[in-house]
Amino acid sequence: MLRLVSDLNKEKIAIVVVGYNRLYPIQRLLKSLEAANYRESDIPLVLSIDCGGNDDLNSYVNDYKWPFGEKYVIIHEKRLGLKQHIFSCGDLTKYFKGINLLEDDIYVSPCFYNYALDACSYYDKDSNAACIALYAKTLNEVVSMRFTPCKSAYSVYAIQIAITWGQCWTTRMWKDFRVWLDNFDDTRFENIDIPDQVKSYTRAWSKYFYAFLVENGKFVVSPYESYTTNFSEIGEHAMTLNPVAQVPIVNCYKSCNFAPVNELVQYDSFMNPLHMGKYVGIGDEDLCVDLSGGRKHVSKRYLLSVEKKTYKVLNQYALALRPIEENVKKHIQGEGIFLYDTSQVDPYGVEEHHPIQFLLYYLGGYQTRMLMKVVKYRLLQRLPKKIRLMLKSVSYTHLRAHETPEHL
Repeated sequence: MLRLVSDLNKEKIAIVVVGYNRLYPIQRLLKSLEAANYRESDIPLVLSIDCGGNDDLNSYVNDYKWPFGEKYVIIHEKRLGLKQHIFSCGDLTKYFKGINLLEDDIYVSPCFYNYALDACSYYDKDSNAACIALYAKTLNEVVSMRFTPCKSAYSVYAIQIAITWGQCWTTRMWKDFRVWLDNFDDTRFENIDIPDQVKSYTRAWSKYFYAFLVENGKFVVSPYESYTTNFSEIGEHAMTLNPVAQVPIVNCYKSCNFAPVNELVQYDSFMNPLHMGKYVGIGDEDLCVDLSGGRKHVSKRYLLSVEKKTYKVLNQYALALRPIEENVKKHIQGEGIFLYDTSQVDPYGVEEHHPIQFLLYYLGGYQTRMLMKVVKYRLLQRLPKKIRLMLKSVSYTHLRAHETPEHL
């Protein structure tokens, strides 16, 4: 258990760094933490390391000098796995006013802590707020498409997904989740409206947080501008290095404009906008929204979707404005977004997942040649190594056979 030096920690927002067996990412993260701005003094730092057998890492965190306050080290003697490790770190909220949880592949903005202080102070009193995200999403992983939230007069929006690349929980927020989790039965996942891909996770803590948000009508408060970024390095949930999660971070902090969660722009667990019924003349209780093509199940009579279906089309909207929901809100007529009545069948309707118009809308601005190069690379990576080497050899031999003196 964590040994506290003073009860004054109950009034502080701690920084909790999560590691397993990678030394350099921890060093890189701590360097970014040292470069951050802290308007408060005496910032508690907890270094929590799962049992990974990396003696260099264990020695490093034990010897590390934190220049901004008290340092606590937890090195677990038995392997927890990422899910239980995160749960154990969340439970540290009982020692503090709240925690900033940072896994080792995170890099922080110089302003992250001051933003967290302001956001926690405001949303700790809002029971609809379940977590403060430090990371601003630009990708919908369920469909591997760009995500752009609709801007408002406020600095943040609300969303029903677990944002795992830098987040803050107050004691109240984590307690709400923990009480729910201790009474949760996995059989309930079947009736919770979250992506099937998320339900299939076996080692991730995040699917439980998804379920908690949806079952309780709560939200993660997310900034439009990011206070963390992510290196997506090889680890427990990633087999290859991928820069897709890298986003620009805020380098100069300005005071944020907050509002109660119920007044913010809101998105569901599929990253679709909520409260779209008023724009199409249908009650939200009867309308299913799928503007990313990620939903596999429709349980309501009316469907607003980019997918081509065999249902009767009631109205159509263009794929022009960004973000995508603006086409519906502004009633931009065209083709690409369809309002269906699922109780009626169109005998001439055609089923098509992610129609070409939708793909062109999201991929607009990218060079076709570059996209084809990426597709070719991805396909080759799926082939056995022996075949890849053979193709590479054939390609090289073919190139040499066609060389002329001017090529040499």
